Amino acid sequence: NIYLINYETGQVVYATDKKSDYGENLKTGSLKTSGLAEVYNKVMENQRVTFVDIRPYSANNNLPTMFVGAPVLEDGDLTAILVFQLSVKEINKVMQFREGYGQTQEAYLVGSDFLMRSNSYLSPKTHSMKASFAKPKQNNVKTEAVQEAFAGKSETKLTINYKGDEVLSAFSQIKVGKDLK
Repeated sequence: NIYLINYETGQVVYATDKKSDYGENLKTGSLKTSGLAEVYNKVMENQRVTFVDIRPYSANNNLPTMFVGAPVLEDGDLTAILVFQLSVKEINKVMQFREGYGQTQEAYLVGSDFLMRSNSYLSPKTHSMKASFAKPKQNNVKTEAVQEAFAGKSETKLTINYKGDEVLSAFSQIKVGKDLK
């Protein structure tokens, strides 16, 4: 989905799919605490391309949703905010690439809240994006490897995974733009 937001009022003046967020006011309306409002506010503050993290979005059936926004400038003056809703399905396709992997090998993304940002290959019922956000206390990935990655470490070593099994883990932090880790 693509949105055009009035920079002064926060009104969603265009949305390609015309769902419930079309016409909403991101400053005062029901979406004022949503990811769409967050990207609008951060672009207004940063005056640059800005990513916001994946989280449930009510206008998308509460499914995990990610946004990137950019200021629209005309002769150097801010005229609007352009926002793209990024496809978490496409992120997942990249992460589910299996060529050269063994039966028990997987790669996945985790957010700073320890919830999945891609689906697990080995445990998709409990460690998918949807399952992780639906039951964050049970389906999180608060492992040593994830905690060390968010502490800025990049390493390969034996650790205990989210299933309680000893595994060889290779981990690192990934930065997306200036705003997202």
